[in-house]
Amino acid sequence: MKLTVKLRVVGGFSIITLLLLFIGLTAYTQLSSISESTAEVNTISIPALENSALMKSEFVLMSKSSLQAFNAQEQSQITALRQQFNTEQQAYQTAASQLNTAVQQQQTLAGAAQQVNLAYDAFIPLSNQLFEQLEQNLRSQNEIDDKLSELEMTADDMAALLLDFTDISNVRNRFPQAYQAATQMETGINSLLSVVVDLNRTTNDSTATTISNDIAFRLQDLATQLA
Repeated sequence: MKLTVKLRVVGGFSIITLLLLFIGLTAYTQLSSISESTAEVNTISIPALENSALMKSEFVLMSKSSLQAFNAQEQSQITALRQQFNTEQQAYQTAASQLNTAVQQQQTLAGAAQQVNLAYDAFIPLSNQLFEQLEQNLRSQNEIDDKLSELEMTADDMAALLLDFTDISNVRNRFPQAYQAATQMETGINSLLSVVVDLNRTTNDSTATTISNDIAFRLQDLATQLA
């Protein structure tokens, strides 16, 4: 009887011990799984989230810089915005490199990152081309403004000379044809200058073509008067 009770006690402890071992092994396995998942989160998920958020932020800032440059009126503004764009681009590239490293073992995430890289590779050349074109446009506009200022000064000098001629005493009666020609030339020069100013201000291709044709006609008319 005592042996039987002892066996029962030993058997009960054995079963409990086995259950504890089983539970312990199960818990260990689950904890290991949790540790691995936590490690995966720390090495993949968190870096992916942080860097993708940074990339998105820098991409928005780069787009904003490009838009501001498009509306800029001064060369210095475009230069400053391009420097800002380059700074944002470097920050984006750093985040993109870290993201690619973090997700390189995850096929789905790596594929998504590759698609983002392709979009970025298409965006950067177009943005650089935009900045270069804007800088060239402003340089050309500055040159046009300088030439227009010279033209206005020359036109003013010519108009003053013609006005002096028409103010000569009795010139209208003594030289009626010369007086008429001088008056027409003065009017033609002032009118031509006004049309050139309009051409410089227009932003419509159709209007620019019409004004250019008008300028050509007025130049031909002046050439005929001077002949």
